[in-house]
Amino acid sequence: MNPNTPVIIGISQLQQRTTDPQVSDEPVDMMINAVRAAAADAGNEKMLAKEEPMASEAEMARGIRAAIQVYPIIENAIRYQAGETIDQHLIRISELWAGFSRVAVNNPGAWIREPVDAQTIRTVSMTNRMVSFPYPQLMNSNNAVDMASALIMCSVEKAKSLQIPSSKWVYPWCGTDAHDHYLLSARDNLYSSPAIRLAGRSRCDAFEAVAGGL
Repeated sequence: MNPNTPVIIGISQLQQRTTDPQVSDEPVDMMINAVRAAAADAGNEKMLAKEEPMASEAEMARGIRAAIQVYPIIENAIRYQAGETIDQHLIRISELWAGFSRVAVNNPGAWIREPVDAQTIRTVSMTNRMVSFPYPQLMNSNNAVDMASALIMCSVEKAKSLQIPSSKWVYPWCGTDAHDHYLLSARDNLYSSPAIRLAGRSRCDAFEAVAGGL
């Protein structure tokens, strides 16, 4: 077997349903705990990675440092490039979100399992305030939950060196890796992702090669 064959060696999913802020974990702590739980699931907790900066000094000076600022900028650039009106775009993405909601109804790992229709998702109301245009609250990540999950993937060679039992290994069908420039202001434009396009094309090529051998 190729020693670079990828395998999933550890997974975890956490839910924290306490309402007492004195005992509940902060979101970052939950992320860390999820990764540690995935490492424990694999049988080896000595796995850490270096954090990459996601904003430049110039971006941070202008208040562009978090998803609530970055994603709306990208979303509006995509809408404009596609030639969509604001209403057309809202209808399209709210229908997408409604599809996610329908999936969540039957997912025991989902926090909100009541279905929400597209009209409700895109309509600003007392219970669905505008957060950052074009996203009202129901189009944003839900910050009123305590959940975390993690998945650890490495090569067969690394799994062996970590003494992870082969019974814990899960082989992905295929996978690709690519990323755009981490700094938003350094990208060529705000409406396309060369990395997503490259990764998607490579995945399709790899999957066809695998499927053809079945």
